[in-house]
Amino acid sequence: MPIRVPDHFLPIIKETCRRRKKRISILLQINLLFEWVETLFPAFYKSKCGEITEDYPSIPSNSLLANLTKIISREFNAIVLMIVGGAYDSAARTLRWMLETILKAFVAVDDKSILTRKSADKRQGMTFDEFIDFLEYTNFEVQKRKDKQLLNWLDDAELAKRVGRFRVIRGIDRLPNSINLRWLGDLENAGYKGADFIYFVYEQLSSYIHTNLRDFRLSTADAYPFVSYESKEFDKVYRLTILTSDIVIYLLILGIWMDIGYYSPETGAKFQEVIARELGTEELSHFVKELPSLKRLVIDKNRHFLRDHM
Repeated sequence: MPIRVPDHFLPIIKETCRRRKKRISILLQINLLFEWVETLFPAFYKSKCGEITEDYPSIPSNSLLANLTKIISREFNAIVLMIVGGAYDSAARTLRWMLETILKAFVAVDDKSILTRKSADKRQGMTFDEFIDFLEYTNFEVQKRKDKQLLNWLDDAELAKRVGRFRVIRGIDRLPNSINLRWLGDLENAGYKGADFIYFVYEQLSSYIHTNLRDFRLSTADAYPFVSYESKEFDKVYRLTILTSDIVIYLLILGIWMDIGYYSPETGAKFQEVIARELGTEELSHFVKELPSLKRLVIDKNRHFLRDHM
């Protein structure tokens, strides 16, 4: 069957780009930022979890954050396409996933005891494989209520020992409050600071997850395509995209520095230097000002988060 693009898609895209050209440009810049950060990982370093990470072009990375940067840039690309195409609710749902995921990954690198509830893990970093186990266990806890056959899943003693130590985190739970305050000192936007900013954005995004009036926009008398250009919805989801991006890139960059600079402050300092130099250019000033938390973290007042956050 030949692929046919629905007739109403192209007019939506054209209308969005015509009316919101500057805002679409900002979203594309953020997408490029996520992709650029992928390139800044050193090929060889000792991560905070104690493992030696050595990446080759043809071999998948065993770094948690290196993998996460690739996933986030891919998902943000999809968000841009959904916003341009009028699928605002879908974009918001993906944004919530991004926020949940970066929070869990940041906590895993910073202090895995928050996820394991073991005092011996205090301020220790989680390996990539441990994080996968954490996700696997969380998925099992969610699914076992739906499929009784999964109750035998933990009969494997070795598997039970490996995953039985994790907490089940639903949504973001209380993760923002669990993060040490020194990490969230520069996180501020929309009149909120630190953990309160994260909770505020998450609450807004969550309204798109649960059944609501927006899901029933089709009129029985005059049906029209589910996606359409709506200026108010565009502006609302665009704003949520900017706020979410401010949190995600802030935690991502801080987490990367924490990981690569834990055993080698020189590597961390070089990473910060590149970030500050590139994002501090006059050419990007209009774009970076849309992400004030990121700007405070790496640019304002010649601050060095390598120094200020230890």
